[in-house]
Amino acid sequence: MASAYHVNYHLRAHKRDAFIEFIKSLLLSPFILHSRPSSISLVSSPLELLDSSNPLDDLYIGVVESSESSIKNEERYAEIMKRLEELIVDHILHQNAGVPQFSRLTQLVPSIGMFFTPLPLRESFIRNNKTRAIAGRRFVPPSFNDVRHILNSAQIMAVAPTLKLITFDGDMTLYADGADFAQDSQLVSLLVNLLNHNLFVAIVTAAGYANDSQRYEKRLSGLLDGMRQSDLSPEQLGRFYVFGGECNYLFRFDAGTGRLREVDGDVYQTEKVKRWAKDTERIGKLLDEAGVLINECVGELGIKDRVNIIRKERAIGIVPVPGTILSRELQDEIALAFQLRLKNIQTMPHYKQLKQEQKTQHFGSTSGGTGVMLSDNLPPPIPFCAFSGGRDVWIDIGNKLIGVELLQQYLNARENETLHLGDQFLGTGNDLATRRCCTTVWITNPLETAEALVELEEEMMKNKNNSQTAFDCQKTPIMDYSHLLPPAYKKLVESWILEDTPTFDYGGFVVGEEENVALLYGKDLGVLAGVPFFTEVFRQLGCRVEWNVTEGSKFYPDSTTGRIEIAKVYGPTRQILLGERPALNMIARASGIATRARRLLELKEKHNWKGIIAGTRKTTPGFRIVEKYAMLVGGVDTHRMDLSSMIMLKDNHVWATGSITLAIHKARSVGGFALKIEVECRTKDEANEAIAAGADIIMLDNYDGKSIGECAKELRESWKGKKEFLVEGSGGLTEENVAEYFCDDVDILSFGSLSQSVPHIDFSLKIKQT
Repeated sequence: MASAYHVNYHLRAHKRDAFIEFIKSLLLSPFILHSRPSSISLVSSPLELLDSSNPLDDLYIGVVESSESSIKNEERYAEIMKRLEELIVDHILHQNAGVPQFSRLTQLVPSIGMFFTPLPLRESFIRNNKTRAIAGRRFVPPSFNDVRHILNSAQIMAVAPTLKLITFDGDMTLYADGADFAQDSQLVSLLVNLLNHNLFVAIVTAAGYANDSQRYEKRLSGLLDGMRQSDLSPEQLGRFYVFGGECNYLFRFDAGTGRLREVDGDVYQTEKVKRWAKDTERIGKLLDEAGVLINECVGELGIKDRVNIIRKERAIGIVPVPGTILSRELQDEIALAFQLRLKNIQTMPHYKQLKQEQKTQHFGSTSGGTGVMLSDNLPPPIPFCAFSGGRDVWIDIGNKLIGVELLQQYLNARENETLHLGDQFLGTGNDLATRRCCTTVWITNPLETAEALVELEEEMMKNKNNSQTAFDCQKTPIMDYSHLLPPAYKKLVESWILEDTPTFDYGGFVVGEEENVALLYGKDLGVLAGVPFFTEVFRQLGCRVEWNVTEGSKFYPDSTTGRIEIAKVYGPTRQILLGERPALNMIARASGIATRARRLLELKEKHNWKGIIAGTRKTTPGFRIVEKYAMLVGGVDTHRMDLSSMIMLKDNHVWATGSITLAIHKARSVGGFALKIEVECRTKDEANEAIAAGADIIMLDNYDGKSIGECAKELRESWKGKKEFLVEGSGGLTEENVAEYFCDDVDILSFGSLSQSVPHIDFSLKIKQT
């Protein structure tokens, strides 16, 4: 009966994780097809067993397969994981393009969420198989927990190189439900060690003690005592935060007093959060409505005498009376009822208002993350979360997603630089929402948290010992763009070498042809670009290059030496020095362009702008292919490669022709359907003329941020349903002012500064001293 109970209950939708179930289904194939009965494996064909001359009792019938079979099965499982890695990368690419619904993974798992890093699932499976013996099992198939541990390890391996902020749930993640953080817990030293790595560490807990820092200090007493007794510097201690009430009360550890000090909401809250967080009247009204709902719910379930209703400043919940336990079915029933009914209570006024507004042709906007149409004439619903806490059920104002996002913004940590550990990732849990803003690890108890942190420490030390930083995903997996290069790039590289040594190599005569090794060092923070050109320089000179850092990765100089080893060059000393200067000049400029491109891309993502960052044709003569290549590596669009790639009609073309309309008609007559036409426009009237004449792209040149948004919006409204076109902004754009240009009606922003005034990244190539 217990088995049937577990099976039936855990098949309920709110108790399942669709992605884990999908992976489990994939892993059933090698389990079923390749875990052969040993009696069958002893004969060349199963049909032999039906031959009366070969009776079963003459065969050894056992249950153990050979180690060789187990190894082969591990390879089959690992191959499936490799294919899953590819599906995730494909999903990330669709996600970054704004169309995750078209990815293959979404088609297979419609409820799939976001990924902020590619996941090394194959390597993670091999690691977990050593302890869980998944491939060697013949009677127990890969389980929910097997897959959960594989995903956890993959998340840790992926985020460790870029980790900046790590957040934790409280109960059942760091300490037992309702208990305090004990000083003898293994987790004390592990969290102190995270601070010693200069990470930001935060506990984001549902515990809502308002501004009472002493109550939080009591819950976390063991950890805080361990921090006070540690050798951590004041700066490292100050990297510890506690977010109470999910996202309502932020505290920071004050090294001077050894206490938690509250952080003023005006310092860390966004304007969007401030609008509801300071609206105490609406919050109180929502909690009043939640109180009525709770009374109705416990009455319907007949459990009024078994629970106490507790109201706090920003939460309300039910707690079983002493000596009573609420079954998990009851907790889930109550939490799901709260979620649905409170959502209906908050959105119903918007529904009624929208029906009225539709009569006057006014339409509202969609609430972020809810998929519910909201009226612009009513305040948006106050965010809340209703969840099962393990022994009780709560409704909190705000949620853990908001808490982690506020920390990310306050501490300048991006999604792929953040890791959240929690135990409540099912439909009635309060950790689930954090998957929308960072990588996550799903644990079930404090012991698993300790195991995860030990694994994280090993990964961080591995990266530190390798003296390099793994690539910075920043929502975009690294792509190998070298396959785009035309064969002619090798002749370009040859010309660099010939230019630098037109006659005698006097310095080369001094050093001779002895085999040697040179180390390429990066001495600035930057994004590596130009790898195929650098490699080709030395290939033509009879040398070879081994890279320690992947192209497209961010690299950081060591704080002690001021440099990081990027690559090694092997070959005759004279040949290494022949290629040194051309290779360094190229990689310094290419990496400078890629670094600026990455910063612009980060600004775009920070402001959630969906348009395209692009370069221009303002490149160095003879060096364009390197500069355009570096833009791609940095993550931005190259714009047109040359005059033959797209037709762009600028002011001189129009003046020389006589009008925008005539210039477009003449261009279309020779460019045909295959080439787009872009027209530079200085006014809205010129833009309207260009659109009417059939321009595909309108470039609004030298507008300020406010004016370009207004002009683009007016053009969209004027031509809605009549003409399709893109709007590009150009002229005067910089990293400092680009945020002013981010608006929904502008599709492209192009930067001449990507290839003109870009600072180079400092590299050096040094012969290894023996």
